[in-house]
Amino acid sequence: MTIIEIKIACYLYERFTDYDKEYKKLRAVNQINLNQRDHTIILIHWLRGWGCRQFKTENNEMSIKNIMEWYSLDSSNLPVFELQLIHCNDDSLNKTSGIFNRLSNTKISERRRNNKNIDVTVGPVGAAKILFALCPNFYSPWDKPICIKKGYQSNGISYVKFLNDIKQSLKELKAECDQKGYNIEDLPKKIDRPNSTLTKIIDEYNWVTLTRQCNPLEILRLSR
Repeated sequence: MTIIEIKIACYLYERFTDYDKEYKKLRAVNQINLNQRDHTIILIHWLRGWGCRQFKTENNEMSIKNIMEWYSLDSSNLPVFELQLIHCNDDSLNKTSGIFNRLSNTKISERRRNNKNIDVTVGPVGAAKILFALCPNFYSPWDKPICIKKGYQSNGISYVKFLNDIKQSLKELKAECDQKGYNIEDLPKKIDRPNSTLTKIIDEYNWVTLTRQCNPLEILRLSR
């Protein structure tokens, strides 16, 4: 993964999706605090906009209540808002597995099957998105195609591996940034994605290359 590949992928991401619209609304809140009901409502609205259909409107109060309860128990285990994944230590990452699993298993709605109510949980994709919303410099979203194509399981251990892999990619990008004479923290602005964190530009790259199966270098070749 190189800066030019990241730049092309992020350019395509912006044009393939309308996800930026909802993301900018979320980031306008700055630091999400799920002890606040209005912040929890904003979060759930954003999750629906980002394709999390498990957050059913008819179970809205259940979703709000249970997400807030999870947060009240686990918020003290989250990294500080400003912490960048590339600069984190192992302790911060090791806590993530349990946080992820507890959030993923949190009930947020129900569905009917064979005349019975079946619990619907946040799930691994929803959990990654919520953690990203809470700590956008540290956590990253993922989706099923990314998990499958990279060989991750839908659990906390694999999510930690995913974050470690992102951290390694960021270290490689940092080396290239250093060669070009600027800090990696400036990379989003350099590639015209000033509202994206470092973890998000990696997610945009993954979404374009894995979920949408586009090769940035092939696109670059064809454009010349």
